[in-house]
Amino acid sequence: MTEQSAAPEGFQGAFGQTTASPSQSVSSQSVSSQIAQQEPTPSLFSLAEAEAPAQGSARPEWLPEQFWDEAAKAPKLEALAKSWSDLRTRIARAGEDPPPSPSEYRLPDVDKLPEALKPTADDPVWQAVRENAHKAGVTQKQLEAIVTPYLAHLAAEAAARQDPQALRAAYETELARLGPNGKAMVREVGQWLKGLEARGYITADERAAAEGISTAEGVRLLAKLRAMTGEKPIPLEALDGSAMSYEDARRMMREAIAKRDERLGEQAKRALAELARRGAVPPGI
Repeated sequence: MTEQSAAPEGFQGAFGQTTASPSQSVSSQSVSSQIAQQEPTPSLFSLAEAEAPAQGSARPEWLPEQFWDEAAKAPKLEALAKSWSDLRTRIARAGEDPPPSPSEYRLPDVDKLPEALKPTADDPVWQAVRENAHKAGVTQKQLEAIVTPYLAHLAAEAAARQDPQALRAAYETELARLGPNGKAMVREVGQWLKGLEARGYITADERAAAEGISTAEGVRLLAKLRAMTGEKPIPLEALDGSAMSYEDARRMMREAIAKRDERLGEQAKRALAELARRGAVPPGI
């Protein structure tokens, strides 16, 4: 009987499986052992977890004891977050703390602010300001930085009311802010207010209060309200000659010439004569 020869390397058995030779089996086991001994491939999450102290470990040297929970063997994350928030708040306050109570806020000293404009301790607005500032953790310096510009503005307005020249200069500034037709706009608004009073829509006191507006924004607001009532801009011929400027009279004369309107021309002449009588005609004209 012939002796069966050994199966060659890589011989495929009845089930289609390759039978490995002894040398191949040893080699495969050696490679698997080497792979198992290698360190796992690092990832972003594994690196982050390696930096954080794991539960059950000792307190890291860089972590203060006040932020370490010895029982849980873990850092006190909430305490760390609160400490960081408190630090940022204190830096923003420049190391200063709010007063112990709202009543201890002091009103900043502003030069030339009349005593009548300074709020008293029981002033309801000043009380509300102090209470809200204390709730928000505002320091005395921070409150002064907020309140001082407003008080300085009040002081400047009060000084202007006491000085006629300064008041006139302030009004000239506001008229300039209204543009080249600022004076005409103010006159139209003024005549509109007089008409409302004459028709009984407003009282004399209400008209006086409206005419007390001293800013360009206030005049624009009244002009918008006037337009909302459906009134058109007042034409030149409807303006009172005594309230007409030299520029308005000249414009009226040009319109009269362009339209060949004798009546309008005569009105322009009367307006120019009235301006000349009051000395309101520019020199050299």
